[in-house]
Amino acid sequence: MPLKVGIIRASLPSYFPERHGVFEACIGAVEELVTAVGGEVCVAPNVPMDGAGARSALEHCRDQGAGFALLIHGGFTMGDVAREVAMGGMPMGVWATPEPTHENDIQLNNFVSLNMSLSIARGVRDLSRNPVQWYFGAPEDLALRDRLSRSLRALSARESLRGARIGVVGGLAPTFYNMEVSGDALARNLGVEAVHVDIHGMVEAMAAADGGEVESEIAAMGARGEIRGVSDEQMALTARAALALRKIAGRDGYDGLAVSDWPALQESPGMHPGAAFSWLEEKDNMAIASEGDVLGTVTQVAVRSITGRVGSLLDMTSPQFSDDRILMWHGGGGPLYMARD
Repeated sequence: MPLKVGIIRASLPSYFPERHGVFEACIGAVEELVTAVGGEVCVAPNVPMDGAGARSALEHCRDQGAGFALLIHGGFTMGDVAREVAMGGMPMGVWATPEPTHENDIQLNNFVSLNMSLSIARGVRDLSRNPVQWYFGAPEDLALRDRLSRSLRALSARESLRGARIGVVGGLAPTFYNMEVSGDALARNLGVEAVHVDIHGMVEAMAAADGGEVESEIAAMGARGEIRGVSDEQMALTARAALALRKIAGRDGYDGLAVSDWPALQESPGMHPGAAFSWLEEKDNMAIASEGDVLGTVTQVAVRSITGRVGSLLDMTSPQFSDDRILMWHGGGGPLYMARD
């Protein structure tokens, strides 16, 4: 689901954010950056000056489906505003802008509230589990926009996981204990559902694949890259594996697949699906991981949300410390677009 940012404007009436266009400029900048990640913005209609007003503003944002509350300190704000927003539990950011002038009367005094808000939040919220981001800068400030953009991309990735379904084909590969994950913890912490898929269903779908579709898939692979050292039989099995996994993902609405690529598939039908993984990553932008690695697939879904493309899951094969580099390798997985040639 797309990210929605709820904006709460705050200031005491004795300061002058409206005179200097603070709220208007900040909201415009946020709308631009949120649109860039495919999200939306809602603005609470009131400008809270106490806890009750803050609760009302936060409730409005929550009702609109906001997944991130951005408290904009246009001017100095009473501490109970930040306290109520922090207690609400929603992912939260606090923003203050520079003073419009450093001469004569103070116009905003909002950096004081930014500092106070973070200290107040620490008292009512476990920041290690539910942190509060802070932002200071003018809406046109490039460093501020870069920092805010990073937050929005991360939040967008978080939202992309909420309600995501991962098909676990065949379960975890033997002895890969460190990749085991609790389905309850996954659902509770990320909103992701892991669903078991019998690997026999994949094998049956491979056998049932239409011969013409198999030939078309092989031709498409060959058009994208030279086929070397692979028998026609193995290419056909690779195409059948790709078709079967594509069918499973599409039929059951999976956002990604975690596949136990060994040892069952080597016994029947006698192949390794690594090349099929690479092809699905390249052609379908599918999030897919070997060895039943559910968290690897979750990572691919998040990366796809942030960058628009899936990445690559590889083994750290040979560190070369003296050259400050490492050889990464795996028998499949890794889209072709990442190759130099």
